[in-house]
Amino acid sequence: MICLLPEYNNTSCDITGEPMQQAVGAFARGATGRVCLVMAMEKPEGAQLSTLDEIQEWAESIPNGFLDY
Repeated sequence: MICLLPEYNNTSCDITGEPMQQAVGAFARGATGRVCLVMAMEKPEGAQLSTLDEIQEWAESIPNGFLDY
């Protein structure tokens, strides 16, 4: 899942190293159930965005799941 992360704007993209204008974060679930930010990148064209609240809801959708952000 990805969501806008405006606090990362003007920081380096994890893919290109260039400053980001519309930063998004990619979140993934690990084996323990923890969901965390794994990459910050420039928003891809046509990206389907989630809100941070939706990502937290997804993180907590399994027993002992949580968002570590």
